[in-house]
Amino acid sequence: MSVKNDKISFTKMRSAFFVAIIITLSVAVLYLIGPFFYPIFWAAIIAIMFYPFYNWLNGKVKMPSVNAFITVVVVVITIFLPLVLLSSLIVNESVGLYNTFTQNNTIQPVNL
Repeated sequence: MSVKNDKISFTKMRSAFFVAIIITLSVAVLYLIGPFFYPIFWAAIIAIMFYPFYNWLNGKVKMPSVNAFITVVVVVITIFLPLVLLSSLIVNESVGLYNTFTQNNTIQPVNL
């Protein structure tokens, strides 16, 4: 039996160590980037939705930086205006519900 077959060669050990380091670093990168997957997904969806508007605007104005600014403003208004309106409705309903409970000071039990 030869001595060379019983021992792991240096190149095999180096290759195994390299693969282990690559796997460890890949897991660490996925762990660090993991919280950003959801926002990146929604950013891609919004970009896909508003790219035709940007192209149409680019055909009209011919100034890409102005078109990008206008597109960003339209995206912000499109997303945040309904969000603000819905939030204000929820807050108003919550305040009304709170006022109803505090004025009556009693909660009627439900008979099942």
